[in-house]
Amino acid sequence: MTNSKLRNIEAIALILIVFINHIILNMPQVILSTCGTSSILNVVYITLITFLVGFILIKLFKPFSNYDIIDICDYLGGKTLKIVIGILCIIYSIIVSSTILRHFTEILKLNYYSNFSIFFLVFLFLVAPAMANMFGNKAIIKSNLIIVIISLIGLCLVFLSSAPNFVLQRALPLLGNGINETFFLGISNIFAFNGLFFLFFLGSALEKKESFNKITYISIGIIGLFLLLAITSLLLSFPFIFSTQELSPVNFMVKNIEYGTFFERPEALFIFIWILAQISYISVVLMVILLIFKKISNIKQPANLSLAFSSFILFAAMIPLDMADIRFFEDILYKNISLIFIFVILFGILIFANIKYKLNKNKHINVEVNSNEQLLQ
Repeated sequence: MTNSKLRNIEAIALILIVFINHIILNMPQVILSTCGTSSILNVVYITLITFLVGFILIKLFKPFSNYDIIDICDYLGGKTLKIVIGILCIIYSIIVSSTILRHFTEILKLNYYSNFSIFFLVFLFLVAPAMANMFGNKAIIKSNLIIVIISLIGLCLVFLSSAPNFVLQRALPLLGNGINETFFLGISNIFAFNGLFFLFFLGSALEKKESFNKITYISIGIIGLFLLLAITSLLLSFPFIFSTQELSPVNFMVKNIEYGTFFERPEALFIFIWILAQISYISVVLMVILLIFKKISNIKQPANLSLAFSSFILFAAMIPLDMADIRFFEDILYKNISLIFIFVILFGILIFANIKYKLNKNKHINVEVNSNEQLLQ
């Protein structure tokens, strides 16, 4: 994934930065609108399912410990499959990152920068990531680790500060909209763990190859924990959370936090932290896009294309006409795209690659046995 090898904590941070930006925006609201008062139970359920998915992912990557998904595509289907999946990964990354960026800039425009155009705000957010990727990956990885730690601490403060407003009865009935919405339709909420997309690119980049298992389980555990805290805080604090039209439920929670007269506007501090998280997320996405493009095109210096891919994100971010379009994409299209692309297509490639690996291994063993028998004769 990078020229310099990743430590465990750096790899985990790359996965978590995706989740942090989703949880700040609309992810909790999507789960709450689907499951109602059973959202807490649903989060526990999908977290356990994701641990099982992580276990399967580890097993599937075991024969390919030095490969990422692009290398595995090359092994499975040659150059054609490698290029097709590489392009799909780039398109997926651009669409998702542009939607998140547009949603976040809409929040900033509505609350703080009403005199600025959306185009200008989106453009500003892309300048730093584009420049950072022109100077290499190491600074992006190190700074992302710091920003992730600060962001997680900030989210912990938000959730803890909302605890005095908890009313346990708001979590009743436990099954909310019913068993079907909680356990069957609700399983689609596994899209909340779409940060695992980056796991498919860590195989060739880890400092210690055997750490892949640990990184997978720790990442899932942290995401599950913070998602549970977010859903619990929102559900127990606000009786009208299912019908709120806030652009960001977590930001709405921050607006209702009071720390006394000494610190009357805490949302300013949290917004600043989340701005850093947004810039770091776009930087990481650009880094991954450039590395994928390098593998499918054999270009030696993909950093020179940083401005070009930043322009693609800018163009994609300006496609939605308003928040209704953005919400439609986040609530319906993005959810289904993530489920199909990550948990069906990429997993399918790994499954078929493992089948090919085992067939080749068995064929090799049979050839050796036949050779030995001929020698004995």
